[in-house]
Amino acid sequence: YKVCDIRPLFGYIFEDSIKEFDFWGYSDIDLFYGNLTKFFYDSNLLNEYDIISNRKYWLSGSFSLFRNCKEVNELYKLSKDWRKVVTESNTHHAFDELSRKVANNYIESLYIYPELEEGVPLETIKTRVEAFTQVVRLKNHGLRTRFEDTLMESLKGGVIIKYKSLNLFQI
Repeated sequence: YKVCDIRPLFGYIFEDSIKEFDFWGYSDIDLFYGNLTKFFYDSNLLNEYDIISNRKYWLSGSFSLFRNCKEVNELYKLSKDWRKVVTESNTHHAFDELSRKVANNYIESLYIYPELEEGVPLETIKTRVEAFTQVVRLKNHGLRTRFEDTLMESLKGGVIIKYKSLNLFQI
């Protein structure tokens, strides 16, 4: 899980390897993808946004895309905690998404995802570290961002997925 803490640094770390690409991103390896060309190109999302998260309230560790430019690639530096995150080798901070919350001056083991889904404002929740979602959503950086639920991270009981002609459908 520690690699999740350095995902927001990938654009900076792999700068030479990705210099010919317009976007870079990160994704979990246990995913099925539908027609990404249709989703991103036909919808014009890549022209309209600099950062695309496939979750409504946070940057998705499951799948997020970032424009390959200096402003985006060095955005992680706006977190007051980024050095702590990358140097604490034995601690997983979930820096690519959201950190665990802090309550009554101690770190809870609970993530804040349910609170965000219930409408609790991100800026009112105290977390262990200032994670990348907080940087992207709360800091004034002038980048165009898109946060929208466009993926399923787990199938609920009875959900069936159908594959046909390079597309995935929920039936």
